[in-house]
Amino acid sequence: MSSYKNSESPPPVMQGSPPPAEQCVPSIDWDRPPWNRWAFQRISQILRTAPIAKDRTESAGNTLKENIKSIGSIEFQREDGAVN
Repeated sequence: MSSYKNSESPPPVMQGSPPPAEQCVPSIDWDRPPWNRWAFQRISQILRTAPIAKDRTESAGNTLKENIKSIGSIEFQREDGAVN
């Protein structure tokens, strides 16, 4: 199966039960066109995944401190040597 452009209709991927061999997502190329569009939305059907719970304690570093700074005084040197 070859890749396709966004303007083209996507080829059939993993349709039917069981899907024909030419429609099956190859385990080595699941992240390449044309299979990647289907695969990225169904990654748990291709690779082993596990839900990971969020640690809700403050010591886990999940709270960000607000540190607003003005960017008006930022200067940088352009390729021509001028400073902005």
